[in-house]
Amino acid sequence: MFVNDVARNRGVSSEKVLSDMAEGRVFIGQRAVDVGLVDGKRTALQAVQQLKADRQKLLFPTRSASALTPGGLTMSTPAAVPGAAPTATDIEAMRRQCHDEGFKAGAEAERARIQAVEAQTMPGHEALIATLKFDGKTTGEQAAVQVLGAERKKLAAMGADLAKDAPKALPNAPAENLTPKSQTVDASMSDDQVTAVAKDEWAKDPKLHRQFTGEAAYVALRKAEAQGRVRVLSKKPA
Repeated sequence: MFVNDVARNRGVSSEKVLSDMAEGRVFIGQRAVDVGLVDGKRTALQAVQQLKADRQKLLFPTRSASALTPGGLTMSTPAAVPGAAPTATDIEAMRRQCHDEGFKAGAEAERARIQAVEAQTMPGHEALIATLKFDGKTTGEQAAVQVLGAERKKLAAMGADLAKDAPKALPNAPAENLTPKSQTVDASMSDDQVTAVAKDEWAKDPKLHRQFTGEAAYVALRKAEAQGRVRVLSKKPA
């Protein structure tokens, strides 16, 4: 890892580092320059002056200003001299530039935040959205959570009001027994009369169709009942 870091930061190959630099000893003076570990030699004062000059170039890069000569020709003149101390005008210009750039970036970020909050608008929660838009901190995701929470509370309150105002349920009326009553048959009746009674009951009561194999079977039962050969003790509803 160390060899790779040295190679990357000195702009050479790892093989170069291993062959010329990674000897495990200290390189001083011209020897350090020769192997590529340093860029050059300077006194302490020269190094400080170079650092100041580099910083000046970074803060105030050389700018060219175009001007017209009396003959109409365009001439470029340096607006700032590298290494010169910044003037009050330069400092104020930089401060104003930083302020304007920061203000623009902040305005764009706030505009995007407000638009994200507005996108969460839901009918009935306009006042909440208006409050969140201008609090300066709520994001679109946070606004969505708050709006959904308010909507749940609203629906819960509506449900409670509806339940409170709803009429009380009436008790169920007893179910009407639609099963046709069986007619009485006895020995005084003829076969034709019993048959007529049985067929009439068969036609009116569909439940008999599930209890007997057919109309003839039911007619036979009623005839046997009229003759006293069978007796129906009770009839359970199907």
